[in-house]
Order: sequence, then C-alpha cells, then structure tokens
Amino acid sequence: MTSPGGVEVVVDHVCKSFEEGRITALVDVSLRLEPGDFVSLIGPSGCGKSTLLNLIGALDRPDSGTITVGGRDLASLPDLSRYRAATVGFVFQFHHLIPTLNAVENVQVPMMGRGISRSERERRALGLLEDCAIAHRGLPLPPCPAASASGWLSPGPSPTIRACSWPTSPPAPSTRPPVPRSSSSCCACASSGG
Repeated sequence: MTSPGGVEVVVDHVCKSFEEGRITALVDVSLRLEPGDFVSLIGPSGCGKSTLLNLIGALDRPDSGTITVGGRDLASLPDLSRYRAATVGFVFQFHHLIPTLNAVENVQVPMMGRGISRSERERRALGLLEDCAIAHRGLPLPPCPAASASGWLSPGPSPTIRACSWPTSPPAPSTRPPVPRSSSSCCACASSGG
C-alpha cells in the first residue's frame, strides 16, 4: 500500500548477477527505508547502485532475497506495471523522453489511461516539476534530444518512490537537475561518485 507520505521499503539479503553469474552486481544487500526517508547511493561505477534501484523499481528481479514495498513482496505482485505506474517514478540517466512533447506533457505520459482527467494530469505534472525544482522547464521543448539524456526532467505520475540514476561525470555540474525534495519514501540517487 502507498500513502501520500511514502512507504516502507525493505531490501532483505538481495543478490543479483548478470551473464550467467560472471558479473556480480549485488551480494547479500539489506536495507530498510522508512516512509519519508531520503537516501543517496554513492559509489564507483559498476558497484550495483543502478541495479538496486532497478530491483526496487521492479524493472528487474533479484536472483535471491526479497524486496518489500509498503508491506508487499514485489515477487508476489500480479501486475508489476501497475506497481511501477502507481508507486515508482524514475529519472533515467539516458534519454527516455518523447522529444516532440514538452516537459509537462512528458510527465503526464504515465498518467494517461489511468482515468485521470487532462486538467488533473496537467496540475499534477506541474506540481511534480515544482517538487523537482524544474517547473521553469515545463513548457518549452528540450533544446535537443541529448537534453533528455542530461536529466532535463523527471517523467512520472505522482510517485511514492523516486529513483534516479545519475552519473557525476559529464554532463557538467551546471546541467544536472537538483535532487528532488519531496515526501517520497525514497529518493534514491545513484551516483558514480566522481
């Protein structure tokens, strides 16, 4: 279950590897986030930051261990796309925006088809852009396709969890968006640390 103040996130003894075990991303990772916690994952490239965010966001499944969000084990959820649409908002480090839409329209995309009126979607989208301190980018189109790869904005519904994966190498610090400040249960920002 989710609430406006966020949800508890419990990662319990999670392991994840790739390429039939040749690449180990996570080994016995456990953590507990209380509703409203703000967390940053910082470490060198390849240490598993984005992998952990992808597992919490149900974009991938752990090899072992459990992830519980709002008291529900993600492995037992019948519809992970519904969980992602209602609970998690992602800021991807690569371009995942529709280049012909402005920021407000891109943020509304995950809300479409969920019975939310256009005016309500726009109100929520503007609010989310304000929460992320990028409301000034709400109406113009991104200056170029690479702008979306540079974290031009965060698409998403009204997420309980906001997960960002953001490299601290290029782009230049002046182009990085501010870290969102909200009542989300987890704003986990993956950073390569330098």
